[in-house]
Amino acid sequence: MELINGQEWAFMSQSAYAHGVSGDYEKAHMLYDMADQIMLEIDFPITVQHNADLSMMRHKYVEDPPNGLVQMGKMNEDYIVALTWTDDPPESYENIPPVGLPSVLELVEYIERVKDLLSNTYHRRNVKNELQHLQVISPGRSGSVAMYDLFRDTHYVPYHTHVFNPPAVDNIQQMYSLITNQPNNKVILSWVAMRAAEWCGASLAGRPEANFNHLDSVYAPVYAAMHPESRFIWLKRNPVDVFKSFWTKNQWNREQIGPIHADMNDGVFRWHRAHVSKFYEMAWYIRFHEVLAEAMGCALEDRLVTIQAEDLFSGRAAVLLKSFASGITKSVDEIKEHYRVPINEKKHKATTELNEREIDLFINYYSILGGEI
Repeated sequence: MELINGQEWAFMSQSAYAHGVSGDYEKAHMLYDMADQIMLEIDFPITVQHNADLSMMRHKYVEDPPNGLVQMGKMNEDYIVALTWTDDPPESYENIPPVGLPSVLELVEYIERVKDLLSNTYHRRNVKNELQHLQVISPGRSGSVAMYDLFRDTHYVPYHTHVFNPPAVDNIQQMYSLITNQPNNKVILSWVAMRAAEWCGASLAGRPEANFNHLDSVYAPVYAAMHPESRFIWLKRNPVDVFKSFWTKNQWNREQIGPIHADMNDGVFRWHRAHVSKFYEMAWYIRFHEVLAEAMGCALEDRLVTIQAEDLFSGRAAVLLKSFASGITKSVDEIKEHYRVPINEKKHKATTELNEREIDLFINYYSILGGEI
């Protein structure tokens, strides 16, 4: 029976997923491969739901994972492994040196090395056309949800949340690799496999993907290497306001990247969190994103634009956003109207008090780390 409108692809994918869940991995792998081949041949716009589901469906599940300093959702092109987190490092980790926050990151060579790594991967081999995919760099609490909402019903295929997120240890190891200018192949390939469905699905539909997931910001250099025509928006907000939103609305958690002690010996990444206050952690987190965005701007030049979140909500940045993100089909007036009312403000979550002394503590740490208010 001939199935139309991509139903054959959907049937193969769903069947593969069912076999994977039931433990019949051999048949699941066969069906995944068939679904992948169909996906490369069909010419209809795949739905957003299929795009999001594919990353999950084309991988195996593995139970009884090893213990370690990891959290959840480890993935490569063959497996998804659910791992556990522990915040109590073994005694041998106690003497690991601290990792400093650099004032400058050197990303030109880093991006070129990642390009070489990705040049012959499964997903890169199947990119048929280069599109201006877009990624937002942001620490969060800076208007990424509002921008995601704007990009819906445009030429872009936007994502703010994903089926899977990298484990915290991968994000931390990726941060460490940027600071030390040493790409970590396993972490990079894991993230590429995890995000492939979104940009492959959008590309097959002839539309650029737009990634607004702020936890993915640390992988921006990898995104730049994977997509030579990609563009980036550094969505910047007053750091004190970001801190206030983190603190008062209980939006901070220790799964974020932050100050650590770490080293790499014989391919083994050893690390533990620095014993510092939450104010210092948040200052480090925000400053790292600023340093990263500045480095991306130096490496990519006109492929990155800085947009102040406050200027979006006042209407002053509407023209800049419209001119940079060519896939936005809405007018400048429609963009201004969109930002007239705050989105995802989360006022109802503002339950934690914050006093002037705590604000001063954050500002002091932020300044020590090289930030300017």
